[in-house]
Amino acid sequence: MKSREARAQDFMNKMADNVLQKMADRQKFEEEMLAKYNNERELRQRQLEEKRAERLRQEQEKMRYFLA
Repeated sequence: MKSREARAQDFMNKMADNVLQKMADRQKFEEEMLAKYNNERELRQRQLEEKRAERLRQEQEKMRYFLA
């Protein structure tokens, strides 16, 4: 009787460990995807700012040339 209860308890423990591991894996995956999204968004923002700065620099250069 005790061995049956021990086997049942072991089985339940394994199932609980499996569920917890799946939840941890899912959480890790979501965190990785969120970090990837944030990195890509930051890169796009930086590129956009660089393009704006370059356009402004070109406009200032044209104005200097025109005024000179």
